Amino acid sequence: MRNIPLWLVLVLGLVVGVPAGRLALPAPEKPAPAAKPVPTPTPAPAPLAAGAPSSPASDVFTCKGTVAAPPPPWCEPVRLLGDFLGRPLRATATRGELTADLAQAAGAADYDLRFLVALVPAPPDPRLDEALEAVQRGFAQSDYLADRVWLPWTSEGANRVGGAVQTAPGLFLFRRREKDGAPRRYSLALVFLVGETPKAGIQKAAFREALDLAADLQGGASDPTVGLLGPSFSGSVESLRLSLRSWKQWEGEQQHRPSLQFLAATGSATASGKEVEEPLATVGVTLCRAVLPDETLHELTLGYLRDELGWDEHQIALLVEADTAYGRSLLETEEVEKQEAEKKQKVSPRREPYEPSPHAPLVMVPFPSHISELRTAAETEKAAQARAAT
Repeated sequence: MRNIPLWLVLVLGLVVGVPAGRLALPAPEKPAPAAKPVPTPTPAPAPLAAGAPSSPASDVFTCKGTVAAPPPPWCEPVRLLGDFLGRPLRATATRGELTADLAQAAGAADYDLRFLVALVPAPPDPRLDEALEAVQRGFAQSDYLADRVWLPWTSEGANRVGGAVQTAPGLFLFRRREKDGAPRRYSLALVFLVGETPKAGIQKAAFREALDLAADLQGGASDPTVGLLGPSFSGSVESLRLSLRSWKQWEGEQQHRPSLQFLAATGSATASGKEVEEPLATVGVTLCRAVLPDETLHELTLGYLRDELGWDEHQIALLVEADTAYGRSLLETEEVEKQEAEKKQKVSPRREPYEPSPHAPLVMVPFPSHISELRTAAETEKAAQARAAT
């Protein structure tokens, strides 16, 4: 197995360890907010070259746009990084010129750039806040300081980028002073935020933009590894695989940027290895989990109910979403296990002592996801009719 940078292993481990149980559950009641720490000052940015003229008013870089004429999706992440480095950006410069200038400025300021793409629940999913909190806590435990952030889903972000909300990745900047012996005195982690949903998967355009920016800024990085925090949902795996395959294919044809390596970690995707690890391995991505897969939890839970509590497995029903990749994988797995158990029973009825006791076929009850919205809509309609009648 190839060498994996220690900083990335620590950060991914800490980040996925925080939301592992929380992303799979409804949002709990939030405790009283803790006092916010006073931000520490950002180290002085690299000065401009001697004699370099300041940007004229007509060449001021801006990311303001409208729905009809949105700015390019890379605009806000580039602006945020330039703001951190104190680097004035020219409106007439090309994307390649801007990213090359920022990579050079990071090196001049003694910063080593590091990259992570965090796949987070897309709004209006309330778990987005918990995912962002988990990212911050994970980096904080690795001695990183949160510096600044831009989110495309806020009202301010939506007003800035207009119609580019679904194509622009968010960006979180974390900085840290390195110990003696590191390639550079400071490290700056660029955490790109990309939304995802259980059915539609990841926001592919935003994900591609994040990878493009990570590749364009490799001039300021000492390690080409890009961490992937996710997927949050098992149903997003195929979307992630297709996006990585498409991006790698494009990069292979162009061959004008440094190649990237990927390491993924998830704290909430619990589908089987066939549904999660194997598809990502086909595009060269190694995935580690902070949660047990469903087949393990399934057998342990049923064994406990049967052996410890004395439940009759024939009277256990399992409610399963019928129209999601995650739900379909459970239905297919149960059907395969049923067929294998019947086949084995015919061939060899006697069970070896070391073999686990097979569970009886379960009653599978498929249902359409979000079915609760029908009840909510009905109650809302009844309340509206009652108000109209008074």
